[in-house]
Amino acid sequence: MSKKIIPEEEDIIKYSAAEKVEEGKGKYHDFFYVAVVLLVAVLGFGLGRLSKIESSKTPITIEYPEDSPETAQNSPKTVQDDHNRELARSSNYSSSSPIVASKNGTKYYFTWCSGASRITAKNRVYFSTATSAETAGFSKASNCPGL
Repeated sequence: MSKKIIPEEEDIIKYSAAEKVEEGKGKYHDFFYVAVVLLVAVLGFGLGRLSKIESSKTPITIEYPEDSPETAQNSPKTVQDDHNRELARSSNYSSSSPIVASKNGTKYYFTWCSGASRITAKNRVYFSTATSAETAGFSKASNCPGL
């Protein structure tokens, strides 16, 4: 008769635990591979959709209208420029006049007011009296004392 050698219980438990750990590692590897494949599939699908959306968009184009002489002469800017030229011809350009206004503005100032100092020299229009400035279409500046 042969004797059967039975391993101790502790060895059986240790062997079983080590075996389970090895099996678990294999399952985690399988899960990792499945996750990578799914991630690549989703990214590929998303990039395909994005490229289709980008190619179907129509580009934005800006078209400028042709400047015809009829349109340019009737534009509000041209009419305002003509008014300013007439105003400049009719007004006195001497800097000794006490009233000053801007060709592009709507208010008139005394020459010593802070608002007058902000008007550039090429845009200044001088008047001898406040009434002449008002008849030219300008109104009093509210921040200039004495007007």
